[in-house]
Amino acid sequence: MKTISKYIFAVGLILAFNSCVKDLDVKIKDSKVVTEIDNDQLLMKVYATLGSTGQQGPAGMSDINVADEGASGFYRILTEVQEFPADMMLWIWSDAGVAGVTQCNWDSQNELLRDCWSRLYFNIVMCNSFLDIDDDEVRLAEVRVLRAIYYMTLIDLYGNVPFVTSMESTDLPEQIMRPDLYDWIEQELLDAEQHLPDKKLSYFRLDKAAAQILLARLYLNSDVYTNHKKQEYTKAAQYAYKVIQNSTYDLASKYQYLFMGDNDENSTVNDAYKEIILPIQADADHLRSYAGAMFLIAATHTEGMPDWGSTAYWTCIRSRRELVRLFLPSARPTSITYSANATIDSVKIVNEIQKQKYYGTAADISAAAQDERALFCNYNTYEKDGKTYLYYTNFAQPNAEAPFKSGWSIEKFTSAYADPNSKPHDIEWTDMDVPFLRKAEAYLTYAEAVLRGGASQGMSADDAVNAIRTRAHASTKSGWTLDEMLDEWGREFYCEGRRRSDLIRFDKFGGNNGYYWEMKSGVQSGKDFESFRNLYPIPYNEINNNRNLKQNEGY
Repeated sequence: MKTISKYIFAVGLILAFNSCVKDLDVKIKDSKVVTEIDNDQLLMKVYATLGSTGQQGPAGMSDINVADEGASGFYRILTEVQEFPADMMLWIWSDAGVAGVTQCNWDSQNELLRDCWSRLYFNIVMCNSFLDIDDDEVRLAEVRVLRAIYYMTLIDLYGNVPFVTSMESTDLPEQIMRPDLYDWIEQELLDAEQHLPDKKLSYFRLDKAAAQILLARLYLNSDVYTNHKKQEYTKAAQYAYKVIQNSTYDLASKYQYLFMGDNDENSTVNDAYKEIILPIQADADHLRSYAGAMFLIAATHTEGMPDWGSTAYWTCIRSRRELVRLFLPSARPTSITYSANATIDSVKIVNEIQKQKYYGTAADISAAAQDERALFCNYNTYEKDGKTYLYYTNFAQPNAEAPFKSGWSIEKFTSAYADPNSKPHDIEWTDMDVPFLRKAEAYLTYAEAVLRGGASQGMSADDAVNAIRTRAHASTKSGWTLDEMLDEWGREFYCEGRRRSDLIRFDKFGGNNGYYWEMKSGVQSGKDFESFRNLYPIPYNEINNNRNLKQNEGY
C-alpha cells in the first residue's frame, strides 16, 4: 500500500476534460486528498479496463456515463467502430449511434463515437494515475504499453487529439498533431520494450513481444498516421520478425482453438495460450462483462446453431457477402426467390440446396472452402408445424425483421471447450478470452511490410503468409502480391476489431476508390462515401468545451 497526497485518480484530467466530468461521474469535496492506494489492485483495474465496463460485473457501477454500460467497454466499442462501417460484419439492431456508423454517415454528435472517445480517455486516466504513483520499472513499462494502445487507437480513429500523460495538470489539454503523436507512441513503446521481461510474469501481463508487435503495427501504418511523411516498412518487418523469431510464442495448432472457452493457460488440450500475447480475460465465475467475449459470442449466434457453450444469443451480427466470398468466391444467393416463411415443395428445396453448393455448419463450410478459418453456418431450411420453409440465403439482410439465419452466421467465437473432459463454468456467461494481440499478426505484418518495400529480415513474404495458411490447412503458393494481402488479413482476422484500419491502409475505405461491399453506405450494392471519413470527428461536446481543439476536416 502506498500513501499519497495527490488528486485522487484522475481529478486533474477529469477537470481538464470538462465534458468528461459527467461521463466519469466523479464527485470531489476537496481538490487535495490523502488516500491509500493498493498498487497491485490498481494494476489489475488498469488491465481490466481492456474488457470490463465498471466496478461491478457484468454491470451496475459504470466507469463512464452512458445509456448502455454493457456496450461501453474498450474491446466491444473498438470492434464496433472498426467493423460496423466495413466489409465483414453487419449489426442489425438499432442501438444509439450504430446506424450512422454502419451506414457511413456519422457526424460529430454520434453517440457511439462519443462513447468510444470517453472510454479511451477514461482508460488513459487509469494508466496515468498508476504511472504517477508506482515506481516498479516493469509494471511502469506494462502500463506505458497499455496507454500506448489507447493512444494508438486515438491516432487511428480520430487523428489529432488531446494529449495528457500525467495527473498533475488541470489546464485544458493541448491538441497533439498526428505525426507528433506517432513519434511519441514510437518512443513510448521503444522505452517500454527495454524494461519488459522476455517472458510474461503471468498469463494476462505483458512482455517484450507485446511492445514489439505494437511497434510493428505502428510502423506498418506509418504512411497513414504521419500524413504520408514516413513509410517505415523496414522497421515494421524488423519488429514483426522479432516476434516471429525471438519471442516465446508459437502459433496455436488449430485456428478454432484461439476463439474457444478454454483458450487460456489452464487448458490441457487447447494450446491457443501459446499464441496469445495479450488476452482480454473473461471468466464466467469471476469476470463477467457484456463488452468482451460475451459480445462476440452472443451477438453472432442464434438458437439451432451448433453448441457454442452458452445459452446466450442476441442474433444481431450477420456476415456480409464479401466476408464469405473471401473463402468461397462463387458463393451466391439462391437462384429462385421465395418470401420469408413461405412453404415450398420439399423436392424443390433439395434441388435448390444442391445448386447452392455451400450449406451446413462450420465443419461443412470450412471443408468446402478448404480453409479451417471459414467458420460459418448457412441454413437453408427449417421446419415449423410439420411444414418445410426456406430461409432467404442472399447473405446479409439489413434489418432485424428478416430471419436471422437468412444470412451466413459466424461460428468463429464460442465458449465451448476443446477439451472433451471439461465444460464451461456457466451455462450462459462465457469463458473465452479475447486474443487481443496474437503472434499471427506478426507474420502478416512482416509479409505486407516486405511487399511494400521493407527490407527482408531472413524470411520471405511468401513464407510468412504460408505459415498462417498452413496452420489453417489452406493451400500455399509463391508470389504473394500486395493486392492479395488485404484479403489474407480478412481471412485471418475477420471480426477481430481491425478491418476499417486495414481498408484505409489499402485505400479501400473512404473516397471514390471503386471498392464496394454489401450495404456500404446503407445501399445493398454499395455506394462510395467521402474520403474525410477515414477519420472520425472529434465529439461535438469536446470541441465545444476545449478551445484548444480543432475539428477534423469535413465535419
